[in-house]
Amino acid sequence: MTFILALCLWTIPCLFCAEPRLDGQQTMLLALVNDYRIEHNLGRLAVSETLVDTALWMSEDMARHAYFSHTDSLGRDTFDRMLDFGYPHDVWRGENLAVGYESEEAVLAAWRTSPGHNDNLLNAHFLVVGLAKVCGTRCYWVAEFGGYSDRPCRGLQCLSWG
Repeated sequence: MTFILALCLWTIPCLFCAEPRLDGQQTMLLALVNDYRIEHNLGRLAVSETLVDTALWMSEDMARHAYFSHTDSLGRDTFDRMLDFGYPHDVWRGENLAVGYESEEAVLAAWRTSPGHNDNLLNAHFLVVGLAKVCGTRCYWVAEFGGYSDRPCRGLQCLSWG
């Protein structure tokens, strides 16, 4: 009986953690980013729910107010915004933004050709990411990177995404 209960708990990981809320394009972007990191002998990024929340808020804010900047409509920079969403301040953090791209391949290509954005993609200190895309009159993509796994998961599906 104990074995059956343990097996059930292991195969139902969402009793222990929430799965990331990534849609198909965000999941594909995560896979592309992780493939790019692997090509450069870096580890895969896991998904941080805190950074997903931060990225979603930022992409919605840019779409709602029709602007494109690392400073949001409340006057917060990337790091203050992450802190307000509960991500620690004393760890590696970064943000990539893109606007006007329809596909995840196009977004990654743009980030790869931009030195600062590429540095974030290939930063060995980053362990997790939050991704979001919101479309208004244009599509706004946000990637929030962090060096701390803030919501550890247990179970098979939580080990790696992408």
